[in-house]
Amino acid sequence: MKLEIIIFILAFLNKGNFLVISPEKLYIKPGGSGVITLDTTVSCQLIVDISFKTYDKVVPQTRVFGLKRQYRFKVKTDALAGYSTVCSLRCGEEEGSFELNIVEAFTAVGDPHFMQLVKDMRTGNSEYICYDISGRAGSYIYIAKYSDPDIKVYGRLLNDFYMHEILVFIESHIIIVNYSKFSFNRKRYLWPLALKKVKVPKIALRTNGNKLTIAYLSKKPIIISIFRNIRLDVRLRHLDVTLNSMERLSGGLLRDSQIKKYEFYPPVQEDSTTGTIMIDNRFYRADRTIRNNQTCWLLNASDVVNVKQFMLYKL
Repeated sequence: MKLEIIIFILAFLNKGNFLVISPEKLYIKPGGSGVITLDTTVSCQLIVDISFKTYDKVVPQTRVFGLKRQYRFKVKTDALAGYSTVCSLRCGEEEGSFELNIVEAFTAVGDPHFMQLVKDMRTGNSEYICYDISGRAGSYIYIAKYSDPDIKVYGRLLNDFYMHEILVFIESHIIIVNYSKFSFNRKRYLWPLALKKVKVPKIALRTNGNKLTIAYLSKKPIIISIFRNIRLDVRLRHLDVTLNSMERLSGGLLRDSQIKKYEFYPPVQEDSTTGTIMIDNRFYRADRTIRNNQTCWLLNASDVVNVKQFMLYKL
């Protein structure tokens, strides 16, 4: 009887085997590459949604080692960021899928629950980390600095955790944004219909509902986007900010966290969300969580940056 049960279970498992693919989500920047690993040596067929507009800019390469097969996806430099699709792989009788995302060179978001994309030095893939910054109400967080051109971004805390004002200095220009209005070179505009577009040499501002986009115009534009948000559970209004071109940063909190060397070690047990990240040769515990509809590795801020170094009490 026991032998019959074992044979039945084996027959059931062999029917429509599920292919193990790691990671389940792949983030690649234009001009970059990423790797997925499969627990198989069988030749595979890759199936991509034909509506995925940038797939013709993605070049898959394969290699086999031991009992595993790897696919490296190289994204051409002219691929457009912002597209994602679910890719299916059929390897003999096994099938599996993963999510392929073409993302900005690097992005960061903070409210000030910061989330940013960093490189896993162990696999070559990109992973999102997230961490919470807290400070005294009214103090400023030195978020980011670009040297060419001269751009600085600061966030002012409404309370211990949320930003209610964003200040952007672009060369000789000053942009100050809060929840009800913002100013550009001392001229004030009210949300939400503040302006469709304002442009001065090399700088353009545009609003779209609760989003303000600030662009420094060049061959490789620097884009700073500021969003008005509200936490409905506590009716707390606050601002979020996102940046592109993180690889061009020269200072600030995001630069300090970006230049560190990361190695990600996922949970050993399938039902666990706790893994380990090595940051500059030191190991830290991290939990897989969801922030802003995005899965990320949650760390203590002190594991990533020296927070006091970037907390200012006046400008």
